[in-house]
Amino acid sequence: MWTTRILTPKPYSAVEVFKSLGSFRQWHALRLFGLAQLDWPSSRRARRSVAWGRPVPWWSYGCTEFVDQVISPQKSVLDIGSGASTLWWLERGNSVVALETDAKWGEEVSQVAKQGGFELELSVGPLSDLLSNLMETHPVSFNVICIDNQGDRVSVVKAALPLMAEGGVIILDNSDRSNQAEAREFLDLNGFRELIFHGLGPINAYASSTSVFLSSASLEPEGREHPRCIIEY
Repeated sequence: MWTTRILTPKPYSAVEVFKSLGSFRQWHALRLFGLAQLDWPSSRRARRSVAWGRPVPWWSYGCTEFVDQVISPQKSVLDIGSGASTLWWLERGNSVVALETDAKWGEEVSQVAKQGGFELELSVGPLSDLLSNLMETHPVSFNVICIDNQGDRVSVVKAALPLMAEGGVIILDNSDRSNQAEAREFLDLNGFRELIFHGLGPINAYASSTSVFLSSASLEPEGREHPRCIIEY
């Protein structure tokens, strides 16, 4: 059961900003070590969801790590709300169909994908229309459906579900927001198991949640093996 917690004191009040100067040494250590290991400062400066010069999904870092290790690069992806995650999937080798409501942003994502030599099927328009058309024209169901669009996501979850292949996975970003509760409840009632990844992600200086919904009881790891670096402390 989710409960609402209000941060006190307010982090942006003048008094608290002044008080925070006393914690500068701790912040400096965190920035130099913990945040640097994630390359979070780069995303913060660029206002782009990037790490080490490459796009990464604008999810919690823990969710990205999990998905990268359990989802095969051969799986097909429907990305509802295009962006850094679209480019990340393409770089992994996944086939991607992206749906976008913002024509200017969709064109930018398409151009970056083209410059990278990737084939991207991206459609722009009202999501309800795009999902209906996709159901009629697309012959293959999707192994992964990512939902990170602007606006209402509850109706998108319900409309996209018939497009998912058997044993597929749904990724719902910002699942800790109150307006996502109905979507999470709908998936729960339809037999999905929710894994919640709460923590820091690119750009933002606060934690958020990204949920992975599994349609089966187990998910065998079949994604990419992660190279591990040795850190000298």
